[in-house]
Amino acid sequence: MFPLLVHLALSAPAWAADPLSVEIGGEVFAHYGVDLTTGSDAYNEFALDRSRLTVGATLAPHLATLISVDADRLAVSSTGIAPDTKLRLYVRDAWLGVNNLPASTEIRVGMIDTPFTSYSEDIVGDRFITPSFGEQIGWLHPADLGIGVLGHTSDRLLDWNAVVVNGEGYDHVELDAGKTGQARVTIDPWGAHHNVKIPLSFFGSYATDPGAPIAIFGAGLGYQSKLGTAWYEFLGRTTNGTTQLGYCGTDLFGTHPIGYLMLRWGHTYLDLADKDAIENRLTAGVLKEFGRSLERPAGVVTASLTWEAMWTGGPLVNPTHGVYLRSQATF
Repeated sequence: MFPLLVHLALSAPAWAADPLSVEIGGEVFAHYGVDLTTGSDAYNEFALDRSRLTVGATLAPHLATLISVDADRLAVSSTGIAPDTKLRLYVRDAWLGVNNLPASTEIRVGMIDTPFTSYSEDIVGDRFITPSFGEQIGWLHPADLGIGVLGHTSDRLLDWNAVVVNGEGYDHVELDAGKTGQARVTIDPWGAHHNVKIPLSFFGSYATDPGAPIAIFGAGLGYQSKLGTAWYEFLGRTTNGTTQLGYCGTDLFGTHPIGYLMLRWGHTYLDLADKDAIENRLTAGVLKEFGRSLERPAGVVTASLTWEAMWTGGPLVNPTHGVYLRSQATF
């Protein structure tokens, strides 16, 4: 597949060779948190959540590549803490793409973003506080190995992304012969010609798991303006006779340079046949950006102070919760 993409990019007529163009960027997520859960003895920690470095290059007028590396600790096993817990580098993105095709279409092969989680994170911009809802509840992966086709109309009234991937996620090897197909279509009635955006997205995923196929369906509605951002999404999942549903809403009200109020709430029905199998998540706090300007759009630092909780069942009883001071630095 890689030789085919290179052939498509380099064999097209009137594509002159240009000097190699390279862009480098990165982001760092860090936090200090205090666990307020009953019995935690006020456990607290300083932690590094992300230290990502991204390098993108334009190899030819229609050929591009990107690789990003991040750092994380070895997972803690059931027997206790791993004997060596130094931060280690791993690959988060690595793809070769043919771009600027008709209808602004791009083809990517390698470790690529999946259609729905990456889109919702781009709208809200709160990944340094919490992952996308689908990733948080364990139904979707943010990236995976495979091939994808994405694009949009010139006025951005329509935006789409479709992939075929292993289905295990970027952090796991392929386990079987099954593959996962995912697609997202987004409609924005005002497109790129208005300072207010109201994107409406529809999403579907089907995994041909040899044990039991997994079907996921969803929709999302967003709002972006100078006064803030909102994103509401719904996901459903069916597998092996079990139906699960979840919904989540994120609201960021405010403006730069004053700051933002944040409220995110989510509910997941782990089995519709069991009315007590419910997970609830709530995040509330304040955010402020530092360093953003028209002259220097990069190099932004965002800080947040949030209360984050998770509990099962109905009312807020015996939650796992804490207070967190988080930061995001991008360049």
